[in-house]
Amino acid sequence: MLKSLAIFIVILLAVAQKPLPMYGYDQHQQTQQKSGEASPDAQAAITDDVGKENAANTQRFAYYKAHPKEYLKAAIAPANLSNWILAGLGVIGGVLAWLTILTMRWSSERQLRAYVVVERGIIANVANPVHNRRDSPETVARIIDPQAGPHAQITIKNTGQTPAYNLVHWASMDIREYPLTTELPPMPQPEHSFWNVLGTSVPEVKTLRMPRPLTEEEIEGLRNGSRAIYCHGEIMYKDAFKKKRWARYRCMYVAPACGIIGIGTDLVYCEEGNEAN
Repeated sequence: MLKSLAIFIVILLAVAQKPLPMYGYDQHQQTQQKSGEASPDAQAAITDDVGKENAANTQRFAYYKAHPKEYLKAAIAPANLSNWILAGLGVIGGVLAWLTILTMRWSSERQLRAYVVVERGIIANVANPVHNRRDSPETVARIIDPQAGPHAQITIKNTGQTPAYNLVHWASMDIREYPLTTELPPMPQPEHSFWNVLGTSVPEVKTLRMPRPLTEEEIEGLRNGSRAIYCHGEIMYKDAFKKKRWARYRCMYVAPACGIIGIGTDLVYCEEGNEAN
């Protein structure tokens, strides 16, 4: 739309201007020929007219300098309306061209920038399934290490077309009530952050571990859907255009959304807590 309007204004300006000769070389020769054929009296008359015009311009300049209000009246006179229209169209064309450049730049950055998102989350060492059906395969969600708590792996990936720079990925894992009514811990601000560069289509895996095994009460809460294991985190980075980007995510492990506790391994996204810029 902006491009079409800008083209229309340029055409209108071109039509409003005085057309140039198609054959500049021929007209230049004709002008030289006419000037050569002009008589001395005609040349003297032309010189006299130019002198008079210059003198008149000098007087006019001095008058308007002494009377600025009169100059303003002359500038806004109806005779100069066409000049003001052309000037206004030129300003509008310049603004539209500037807006078009900004739109193209914004679209280019949006298309080429880095997009770091969570690709997948899986969990292991949660609990043994209550009913070990023959058709249910054994998965890593069952108890593998009785002395350790559940652990999860969060895979993030840069789905953009340029690398993500100064990338910092923080995450936490905890078991809470479901639906969630309390606040999860925020991302801390360490004195020294460890960051890296994540290239395009490159995955990165972060492992989260709970410091203790689940209690029988907590496991029962997972089975009846009154509790859930939450994995939430924040990703901060800079794109190729030096702009700060961030993404927050919140995944959970709860029945029946994740299948049978102790068999299902995939985490599901929460209804809240997932946002990015």
